[in-house]
Amino acid sequence: MDNGEPEFGWREFTTPPIQHEAAAELSRLSSAHSEAVEDARKHLAELSASRAEAGRLREALKEARRAIGDHHAPSDCYATGPLTGDPFRDLVQCPACSFIAMYDAALAGEKPVGAEVGTPEQRARAAYHGDTVEEIMAEDALRAALSKSGEKPTATRKGGG
Repeated sequence: MDNGEPEFGWREFTTPPIQHEAAAELSRLSSAHSEAVEDARKHLAELSASRAEAGRLREALKEARRAIGDHHAPSDCYATGPLTGDPFRDLVQCPACSFIAMYDAALAGEKPVGAEVGTPEQRARAAYHGDTVEEIMAEDALRAALSKSGEKPTATRKGGG
């Protein structure tokens, strides 16, 4: 009203400052939760893409090794000639021997699939997908965190695992 009094007996109450602080904190937490879920989704998609790329690279390595075939040093060794500008690599080091050494080192670094960690179901999934059990366990933990938050992961495997 014009006289400054509330109309029809309405009363004006002030809210305590703690209520405003609580509302602001809830808003901040909700925003942080949404960002965390989005980050988790992004990382899950990156993990799936990285696994697919690792599988393709592993197959390419195996195919390259198959292409070299039986290579018995020193009788099967050869030099490439001036390709890199490094006289040792171009004129002395055999590219097949060099590749075989890198191939053996790369595949020796792989963890055996189905190591005795994780649940039997996780070991079976690791064997099926060609992953390590630790990767499967990390993926399961991420999926569990997303499901607790009520969110569903956006990237999944072809086999539904």
